[in-house]
Amino acid sequence: NATFTEDGTNLIITDSDGSTVNILLSDIDTNTTNATFTEDGTNLIITDSDGSTVNILLSDIDTNTTNASVTEDGTNLIITDSDGSTVNILLSDIDTNTTNASVTEDGTNLIITDSDGSTVNILLSDIDTNTTNATFTEDGTNLIITDSDG
Repeated sequence: NATFTEDGTNLIITDSDGSTVNILLSDIDTNTTNATFTEDGTNLIITDSDGSTVNILLSDIDTNTTNASVTEDGTNLIITDSDGSTVNILLSDIDTNTTNASVTEDGTNLIITDSDGSTVNILLSDIDTNTTNATFTEDGTNLIITDSDG
C-alpha cells in the first residue's frame, strides 16, 4: 500500500511502513509515454517512448506486505495488509454515477447494463463450467443464477 503526493519539486511515494522515495518531477518526462516496465533484480526500470529510463531501487518499494483482506463498513472499503496496516477508501469515491440497471443473458454472455447504458459482457462459460446456467433473475438486491442442477 502506497500513497503518492507531490510538493512542486518531487513526486513523493510513501509505503505502508512510512518509508518515502522522492523522485524529482523534472526527471519525469511528461512528453513521452511509459513504454516498458522491467526489473533487473535491483531496480524497477521504466523506459519511455524516447528510450530514456528511470531506475527505482526495488528495495525502496514495499515488498514485505501483501493485501490480506478486503472488507467494508458501509462507509469505507478497507484493505488490510499482512502487517495489519489499513487503507480506507470512501465507498462514495468509487463510483456513484451509475447503478446496474439490468442483467440479461443472450445464451453466450451475461450482460450487465448500467444506468448510463454502458454494458459489461461476461462469458457464461467463464462463470460455471460444470453445469448449464438455466435462469438469471434478480430480486432488487441480488443476482440469482439457477443452474441446471437446481
